[in-house]
Amino acid sequence: MSKEQNRAQFIRAFISKQDFEEAKKYLLSYKSELDDVIKRALLVAAVVSYSKPFTTNNGGNYRQSTPTLKVNANTILNKNKEITFHKKILDLRKKAVAHSDFGKRPTNLIQASENGYLVGYKKFDLLSEILNYDIELFLSITAKMIKYCDDTMSRLKHQV
Repeated sequence: MSKEQNRAQFIRAFISKQDFEEAKKYLLSYKSELDDVIKRALLVAAVVSYSKPFTTNNGGNYRQSTPTLKVNANTILNKNKEITFHKKILDLRKKAVAHSDFGKRPTNLIQASENGYLVGYKKFDLLSEILNYDIELFLSITAKMIKYCDDTMSRLKHQV
């Protein structure tokens, strides 16, 4: 790889590390005794922050960073729960947190009249989606991603 490509990867790893550290702060602030609204807000923020490195980003003027973090999650996460949860977080961000896909929020207009309407829907609840796994697992994979970014920057710092 060229010096410029290595520099762009280094910069993306640095930016991604900040995103993962932000997610970690939200997760560490999560406490079971908090109001559900606050817990949901912390989880939304954690999901968004964690997912940023895996979504295509603008490389900036003159492509100063790569558009995404160059990582294969299968190589740094445990094959069972961690990979499944990593994929779950990215899916939640895409279909329910940053967007409102019908599949996560199925809705049906049952009846409409001049006086109103009757709608059937399945409520989406991020708390139950995340807590089906757990906050400690989320923290664990976030820590592994932070380490990956540190390792990447250490490897590339002499090649830029």
